[in-house]
Amino acid sequence: MLLGAVTLMILLLGGKEALKALQAASIAGALPFTFVIIAMTIGLLKSLRQEGSDMVQDEEQIREMINKEISDMS
Repeated sequence: MLLGAVTLMILLLGGKEALKALQAASIAGALPFTFVIIAMTIGLLKSLRQEGSDMVQDEEQIREMINKEISDMS
């Protein structure tokens, strides 16, 4: 709420020039966050790929265990 109040005061007191400055500040503040989001996306993709390959290996082991148990029952 405080941020909204400060923004409103800047717009009321400064007019159109304040709006341009506020827009520039918003873009400048958001730019570093863009790199954080990109890094998080890359980390997520790497993690999902690794987990996916682990699941495939586990699935093969589970099938082998089931086949072994079935053959032991025969």
